[in-house]
Amino acid sequence: MSRLSLYLGLLLISSGVISYLSTGMESITALIPSLFGLAFLLLGLMGQINETWRKHTMHIALLIALLGLGGSVRGLITLIEFITSIDRFAAVITQSIMAVSCIYFILAGFRSFLGTRFGRKNTVEEPGDL
Repeated sequence: MSRLSLYLGLLLISSGVISYLSTGMESITALIPSLFGLAFLLLGLMGQINETWRKHTMHIALLIALLGLGGSVRGLITLIEFITSIDRFAAVITQSIMAVSCIYFILAGFRSFLGTRFGRKNTVEEPGDL
């Protein structure tokens, strides 16, 4: 999960910066996904550095993913309306990327926690795990 947090952090930082630059740097709110991405990146790094922190940092990352999903799910709903309107292209795409990423992270987190709780004896990430 901590590696997935790193990847999600990089994805959200990139999408926020690209959105900000593609809109002519007019609205600072385009960088909101980058702030969430920075949080995921830092929590992922903390989980990688200290194995005893991993469980706590991933719980915090899941909470941030829930908050991020709450703030960006509107982008998924608007994506359908977007097909007919191009005026908010960057905002709709960035919100949709953030919402889908947060949904994936939440589902992966639940799967990991359930696997740790009920199935796996080893809580350390396997080399191939995300």
